[in-house]
Amino acid sequence: MRQHVFPARPPRRTAAAISVAMTALLVLTGLAVPAQAQAETARTPLPQAVDGDTPGDADGDTSGGTDGETPGDTPGDTSGDPGGGKDGDAGRAGVQAELAARLAGGNSAFWVEFKAQAALKRAPTIKDWTARGAAVVEELRSTAESSQAKAQELLSEAGARYTSLFIDNSIYVHSGSAALARELAEDPAVERVRMPRTYRLPEPRPGERVAAAGAVEWGVAAVHADKVWSDYKSDGNGVVVGNIDSGVDVSHPALAGAYRGAGGTHDYNWYDPTGLCTEPGPCDAYGHGTHTMGTMVGSGGIGVAPGARWIAARGCQDYRCGELALALSAQWMLAPTAADGSAPDPAKRPNILNNSWSSAPGDEWYRDYVRQWVAAGIFPAFAVGNDGSDCGTQHSPGEYPESYAVGAVDQNGTVAWFSSRGEEGAADSKPDIAAPGQNVRSSAPGGGYAVQSGTSMAAPHVSGAVALMWSAAPALVGDIAATRDILDRTAQDRADTTCGGTAGDNNVYGEGMLDAYRAVGASPRAGAGTLTGTVTDERTGEPVAGVRVSATGPRTLDTTTAADGTYRLYLDEGDYDVSLSFFGYRTHDLKDVQVSAGETRTRDVGLSPAPTGRVTVRVADGSGQGWPVYAAVTVAGAGRTWFGDPGDGRAVLDLPLDGTYEITATPRYPGYAPVTGQVTVGGDVTLDLSARVDAAACAAPGYAAANGACAPVPGALVYGAVTDANTGDPVDTASVTSGGGATEGETAPTPDDDALPDGFYWVFAPMSGERVLTAAQRGYQSASARVTAGAGEVARTDFTLKAGRLSVEEDDVSERARLGQKVKTRLTITNRGTAPLTYDLAESRRDVVAALRGAPVRRVEADGLSPAAITAAAPGRTATGQAAAAAPWAGVADYPTTIRDNAAGLHDGKVYSFGGSLRGEGGTPASYVYDPITTAWTPIADMPEARQKAASAFVDGRFYVVTGWGPKGEPAARTLVYDPATDGWSTGADNPHPWGAVGSAVLNGRIYAVGGCAGECQTATNQVTVYDVAGDRFTTAAPYPEPISWAACGGLGGKVYCAGGLAEGPHGTQRSYVYDPARDAWDRIADLPFDLWGSSYAVANGRLVVAGGVTKGGTTLTNEAFAYDPDADAWTPLPNSRYALYRGAAACGLYKVGGADGPRVTPFAELLPGHDGCDAAGTDAPWLSAKPARGTLAPGASARVTLTLDARQLARPGTYEAELVVNEDTPYPAPSLGVTLEARAPWHWARLSGQVRSKACDGTVTPLAGATVTVERHRESWTVGADAEGRYEQWLVGGPSKARITVTAGGHGTSAFDVRPLPHADVRRDVTLTREGC
Repeated sequence: MRQHVFPARPPRRTAAAISVAMTALLVLTGLAVPAQAQAETARTPLPQAVDGDTPGDADGDTSGGTDGETPGDTPGDTSGDPGGGKDGDAGRAGVQAELAARLAGGNSAFWVEFKAQAALKRAPTIKDWTARGAAVVEELRSTAESSQAKAQELLSEAGARYTSLFIDNSIYVHSGSAALARELAEDPAVERVRMPRTYRLPEPRPGERVAAAGAVEWGVAAVHADKVWSDYKSDGNGVVVGNIDSGVDVSHPALAGAYRGAGGTHDYNWYDPTGLCTEPGPCDAYGHGTHTMGTMVGSGGIGVAPGARWIAARGCQDYRCGELALALSAQWMLAPTAADGSAPDPAKRPNILNNSWSSAPGDEWYRDYVRQWVAAGIFPAFAVGNDGSDCGTQHSPGEYPESYAVGAVDQNGTVAWFSSRGEEGAADSKPDIAAPGQNVRSSAPGGGYAVQSGTSMAAPHVSGAVALMWSAAPALVGDIAATRDILDRTAQDRADTTCGGTAGDNNVYGEGMLDAYRAVGASPRAGAGTLTGTVTDERTGEPVAGVRVSATGPRTLDTTTAADGTYRLYLDEGDYDVSLSFFGYRTHDLKDVQVSAGETRTRDVGLSPAPTGRVTVRVADGSGQGWPVYAAVTVAGAGRTWFGDPGDGRAVLDLPLDGTYEITATPRYPGYAPVTGQVTVGGDVTLDLSARVDAAACAAPGYAAANGACAPVPGALVYGAVTDANTGDPVDTASVTSGGGATEGETAPTPDDDALPDGFYWVFAPMSGERVLTAAQRGYQSASARVTAGAGEVARTDFTLKAGRLSVEEDDVSERARLGQKVKTRLTITNRGTAPLTYDLAESRRDVVAALRGAPVRRVEADGLSPAAITAAAPGRTATGQAAAAAPWAGVADYPTTIRDNAAGLHDGKVYSFGGSLRGEGGTPASYVYDPITTAWTPIADMPEARQKAASAFVDGRFYVVTGWGPKGEPAARTLVYDPATDGWSTGADNPHPWGAVGSAVLNGRIYAVGGCAGECQTATNQVTVYDVAGDRFTTAAPYPEPISWAACGGLGGKVYCAGGLAEGPHGTQRSYVYDPARDAWDRIADLPFDLWGSSYAVANGRLVVAGGVTKGGTTLTNEAFAYDPDADAWTPLPNSRYALYRGAAACGLYKVGGADGPRVTPFAELLPGHDGCDAAGTDAPWLSAKPARGTLAPGASARVTLTLDARQLARPGTYEAELVVNEDTPYPAPSLGVTLEARAPWHWARLSGQVRSKACDGTVTPLAGATVTVERHRESWTVGADAEGRYEQWLVGGPSKARITVTAGGHGTSAFDVRPLPHADVRRDVTLTREGC
């Protein structure tokens, strides 16, 4: 049973939140894939005033622009720095950049969100319905009034029209200026000022009518609602349901009588913030809301709860759902008002609220509303979405833990093809339950009926079922947790674990198929008695979960035991025979259990295990090879899985005697179909199953298509395990090839099969050619073995791979020296492994694989190659699995999720990946680390906020994330810092010029963010921002020669190199440039071989490596890779990678992580060996050297290495620290050694110091960070940079000779002067440089 944990409210949305789905995406009929979002023109009349408006200003504007204006097509976040003018800084202080850009062109509508949130924990403890609702609304109003006071005062002074909402503490400004937005954002109570949105929705698609089940529609009968009416005399009477939809046709004969305002008033019963209904009462020109309401309460057999009453709010004007209209509707449902918007009354809120619409996945914008409903006791039912049948396609708001999300099934009880699925491994994945949603007949405007399909049609079945439950059991009203628990426990299990979960609770059907009859039976109905107890194992005393408890008497009811073995049945008064059954145990019967009305009877039961017989299941190939087949074996009703032995295909099962069982074997080899058989167990028995190959695919090992048939190929099937000779641990992702690469397998872990070790592989070895198997993995010596098995046989061959293993026998080094001197020390490194190794202490090894081809060139024309921060999700299947081998590129374990726009780095031999976007529809804070030893990704601490396509790097052991896009595509300013030692995050200075899609490089302890763009990336910037890690300070460098985004950059040899990217247009470019910090200038270098943007890139082996990306004018993906050599000023080809992807990350090694093949985001990762010359980024340590710097060690051999700590390379006294990393060609993390040098100044040395300042044209003087100070005397020279405060310092031997000091800085004049640094003197010279052009 799913545990529902509602986490505490997270901080207010820190991105331009929600700009991607500021309006909901209605799930309508068929494959309801949302079209490209676009803003709509406001052509609607103003609605009636709502509470909280300034006088006469309430409207239903859903345009996202000023009243009556067309805001234009703004489907995503097009934020950016609006540039000059007095409003050019509107993007600061919490104003969404996209909004700032729009405000630069004139007034616009916008939202103001506030930080404070009401404390509603006490509300669920209030039992009285009226008092509970009043308490929630009062707390929400109080919070809003106190935090919005200053903002409302500003708005009133400005004469701005606005709508105040208390439900989420926000204000909608109907038209305001950039200055007003900026002033509001500066209010300490304000979280953010952002843009509204409206989205175009898909057209409804009619279905085909399914024959009704007697007097009721098939869906009503499928959930057994008609049995509830007859057996429990409950039809929803006394319960009020509501919906937020396109409205309701109140005149429809199936709905008119159930309207709460029938024959009376529309006060408190109908709300139309769009103002589109021409008559006072409910209307619906689109039909969606009328259809869903009919399924809930319609008469004539179409509704689940025809005795319930309904109210409604029109959150959608037609196929468009404006954000303001949805927000006002959500608030109105908490406290319905009179028709004129006055006298709100929380007591008149609905009990159940149906929401047959959905927004973008991962979109939190509606979550506050759902939380407030739950606090007030309103049951929130949501459609899960129509983006199936891939996993991870669930939508918000249904994906919120607080929402009860509903998937769809057809008339056969099979999940509908369009029904969205949840994501494997998610803490609370979706859907929660499934209900009829395909070809559902219900009411339509004008008095008719229509057949439609979608999870929109499934959700109202659940809403109606809850109405039946609460009508029969008033004690449940408002108890959301208990109601959900009953729905979950009584759902009919549907086994489908393709997206994770179990047979009883999975991410396809959720808890299973809705059963309203069982749910009402399990509810605490008025007048019922209670039978309860605990079920345990008779031998062990441990509780037994999942036991079926069935009571037969005046009525037959059943339930299952919870995790703690407890059960509870609500029974009508009378005598019952109770049966308790569970697979593997004897059925236990309780006879003549008397139940009295209003009383509780407790019966605890101990179940005894049933005697068993041994069933041996043998699975063999049945298509010609005849060999044993490794398979997973399941037994219907057993709830567990057995595995066969790969060598003989046998699985041994102990099953209860005297039973007949259906047994299914699912082969673990590809290309075979599952096979099912039946066996009766009267003792020990054997069942032989013949697994046949899927001839159409012909993908099974040992088969090939020939002459139109799938025929067996002579050869043997070999399996086994690969282990590490040094540790004995399994080696996963190793390749095992047969016949010189004719066939290939890859080792993998076997977490499901306890009897099979990790590092498992299988491979087909044909009889033709060289019958030798070779196992290989990066860092190990390959191993080979001859195949002796004959045709049609299975043989086991295990491999043990040898590798060198380096150890450094000394602890960290610490020495002292005077400036101008050097000291030496020695250390010993030893190879304690089983194979020779090569080490490199100082210089990167040259590339040894560049001449290899890799995969064939793949240039794939693809749709959806967008540079935008937010893009539409792919309608097709999620990319999974591995591509064919592409040596020397090697497979790496798939990332735990699909990912793009992530940041990656190599540290201590491990690959770290941070943030990015799971599906292209918003950011994720999730981060992981890959260990090449365990060949597995493991989670690390989430980022404080989601970040996409940032400038980033490891510097001095910490990972810095500088700028990038935030959760919803807005530029993010805050610097995030990750410390692997503590697995914790901290923050640094804010970036004054944040962008996404920047080129990222690290050089001398500084991180460069080159160019970038915002939102849709249709324009770019040429800004270059430099983050000084040591000073936690941002400066700017010379602008890039042209506006650029998506460039590939890296720091090499004291300079920054950038290549390709999206130039102005936007269009791909092949132009490349180099930046010299000493001159603060960019120069042109050799062009890329062709235009390329969105590549994965990293610095490795002293070169800038670029792999994959988009070419041919933005139309084509490529898998080609190149490396730039700064010494030769030339690009050379590298082996082509496995995948043609873009927008992935890369790290030295060379690792590629994630990326997209168009609209589909992938989890793919791969490695190009031999590119592990990775110089640690950080403050340079020129004072440290090692000799011999490189060498080769045989197993057991050692080498003595001399370290020189040279204080002659230092400018000033102090304590200097460095890390000496020993790079080596083994599969293990490279050992490292801490080195500390305490440098002291001799008595006769002199100190030169001072501060460099910048003088602007208006006379303003400020510290000049990054200025270059050069000291020359005799034939010696020293160069030092000014720190964040413009300070510089240099020590040198004192004497009578003069020293020449030259001070330079980009954009400034030069200053030069002489000083005489006498022994033991402290010479201070402050310098002011004047800006050029003054």
